[in-house]
Amino acid sequence: MPYRPPDDAGLSWVRINDDKHQYGNIGEAITGDPRIYGRVYIGTNGRGIIYGDRQSSASPSISTSPSASASSSASASASPSRSASSSASPSRSATSSASPSRSPSASASSSAPGSCKVAYAIAGQWPGGFQGAVHITNTGSTAINGWTLTWTFPSGQVITQMWGGVPSQTGAAVSVANVNYTATLSANGGSQDIGFLANAGSSNAVPTSFKLNGVACAIG
Repeated sequence: MPYRPPDDAGLSWVRINDDKHQYGNIGEAITGDPRIYGRVYIGTNGRGIIYGDRQSSASPSISTSPSASASSSASASASPSRSASSSASPSRSATSSASPSRSPSASASSSAPGSCKVAYAIAGQWPGGFQGAVHITNTGSTAINGWTLTWTFPSGQVITQMWGGVPSQTGAAVSVANVNYTATLSANGGSQDIGFLANAGSSNAVPTSFKLNGVACAIG
């Protein structure tokens, strides 16, 4: 590609490329700078714009880095000093004393002596086993919410299955805790039933005493 010095009306030309470094179709995208003597601009049709300045020698200096030295010294003062003390974090010393003490007075009372009654029955029997039924009544004037019934088997019986309560047995001693749907014994006659299957033991004799929440109950 030729370089045309701007001062002789195209009478002389100087080559500014070589056979290995060619440019695309330049067409008419070449012009001189009307303000700077000896400078020429060339559009490369896809490889940007180059410009060259005339030197005293015949070989002009070609700078392929267009003057994009637009100093981007746009000082990014857009980051405002955030020394604004963000006192927006409110002191949450609001004492959340909202943890209520859950000591409901309804946690009913251990029954006073004589305020419960238990009826024990053998609902069915077969060789080596039987079905038992226990009816618990609160005869006191205060509701019982949550209970444990205890008794002792007199002849080696062992519970194998129960409904209405959760059994625990150590030797002859039996302890039965309520389940959710049998937890409440209303005052003045509220009652619940539990049933169980058990090995009969030697004679399958009936227990003679019961305690509800540690308090002896009447039998009947």
